[in-house]
Amino acid sequence: MASTEIDTDIGLTIGCVTHKLHEIQVEREAHLRATKSRFNLFTVLLGIGDETRLHSNYLAHLLNPNDTHDCGPLFLKLFLGVLREQGVKPHAHDADPETLSMFNGFACDNVRVHREFPVKEGRLDILIESTGCGAIAIENKIWASEGNQQIQRYATFLERSNYPQSVLLYLTLDGKQSKTPPDNKQYYRISYKDHIIPWLEQCLQATGLYVNINQALRQYKDVIHQLVDHRSPLEKQYMDMTINIIKEHPEILTHLGDITDAKDQLMEEHKTTFFNGIRRGLERRGFTIRSTESDHATFTLILHSIESRPIFAEPNMEVGVHLRFSELGLRVGVLCGNDAATKFRSKLMALHEQLVLKYPDHGPYLMNSSYWPLNFLVVLSPCFDNLEYLVGLLKETDKCRTDIEKAVNKIEEYVTDVEAIWREVCPKV
Repeated sequence: MASTEIDTDIGLTIGCVTHKLHEIQVEREAHLRATKSRFNLFTVLLGIGDETRLHSNYLAHLLNPNDTHDCGPLFLKLFLGVLREQGVKPHAHDADPETLSMFNGFACDNVRVHREFPVKEGRLDILIESTGCGAIAIENKIWASEGNQQIQRYATFLERSNYPQSVLLYLTLDGKQSKTPPDNKQYYRISYKDHIIPWLEQCLQATGLYVNINQALRQYKDVIHQLVDHRSPLEKQYMDMTINIIKEHPEILTHLGDITDAKDQLMEEHKTTFFNGIRRGLERRGFTIRSTESDHATFTLILHSIESRPIFAEPNMEVGVHLRFSELGLRVGVLCGNDAATKFRSKLMALHEQLVLKYPDHGPYLMNSSYWPLNFLVVLSPCFDNLEYLVGLLKETDKCRTDIEKAVNKIEEYVTDVEAIWREVCPKV
């Protein structure tokens, strides 16, 4: 077959599949808008992976018989029932689920539930104490990594607490093993997928008459589905429709590798174009720029008002403005070395406080890294790893230039504020 015929066949196949997928996307978006299904109070207020303020707090709320849901021990009893039905896994990778005897006799009527319970060995995410029965401790991990010997330390605390009986549960999205298993002490693995979702389903069935509670449970369950399955039940339904289209045109699968490679190349090209455009735009406005990584993923602006100060006598005493592409988008923030962080701590704190007043969406005050970011502000989001943004750039030839100009303006405003604060406020501290 001639090359032109092959190209035509490929083009027709891709065009047909693209058209059908577009129809599914349009239908999906229309359905979401009509049913208002995209709204979720949890993710409006907090990040989907916020394990402390969202997940641990809400789980502890449900498990506490004395909290304001006014359902008494209902949710705790259902939780223990799921642990009995599903079983809990010891550390060993190939271990079978076990049913622990304490789940059968755990008294739910005289219970205290603690959040961030302080112990000598750290803070337990959730601690459930039952008078005369013992304690259930839950260490909750969504995306965060474990602290140093964290499970070991919590297991030691339970062992030394003289509870009649106790169990340490390690809760993750998929029931993974702890990277720091305790020596000669047991912990058990549970997961959002196999334990929390079935538990929430039972909670939903039990609260059908209570609209407020039921709706909150339903929305939280949707959050967990997005974390575990990377899509909501509705999105899974539309994914099944997509799979059926692929089944109708299986030949499209033979081109996926080339399409993925081309997509990655386009992302990198636009990222480089964007980066160079910002660099040139800032240099035209008089900024001194030093690259800090060979792949141009990040660079540092040297602030003129700070550059002349003696803090630049040593590399680790630098203070500057840092620009980086990340999963959040393009972000700008103050950066300094560890020595500068120690020597100028009061001034840097004052700088941070003023920046938060000026920019309410400013990122947190961070420390404890070898090259220390004070905080950051997202000046462009999403970034090039977002396919929708990439498609927009390809369809609108002026979009890249316009976004570069907007980003440069935001960066210049931010740097101007940093310079002014450092010059006017920080010397008084």
